[in-house]
Amino acid sequence: MILVSSCLAGLEVRYNATHCLNNEISQLIEQKKAVAVCPELLGGFSTPREPAEIIGGDGTDVLEGRAKGRPEHIEESSRIQCCRSRAKGRRLLKHRLLYS
Repeated sequence: MILVSSCLAGLEVRYNATHCLNNEISQLIEQKKAVAVCPELLGGFSTPREPAEIIGGDGTDVLEGRAKGRPEHIEESSRIQCCRSRAKGRRLLKHRLLYS
């Protein structure tokens, strides 16, 4: 079984309540070879929500401690205890199970 990001599966769960459908991923789900999950929703974020802006790099830089999110986004993440997402993200990077 493959875990794929819900927005790539066509679900409108992105920060702006849209999706970024990928037809190959959609086919995998139809064939029951993949399951859609949304790490942000599982972490407690809502849809729609403010975009998570990164200062000084990209998502990988944040996971590796070289960049940070905007202060107001860090506060929101702390409020809903998303610090666990960083450890999960490292495991995903380690096992090459990246999501968008």
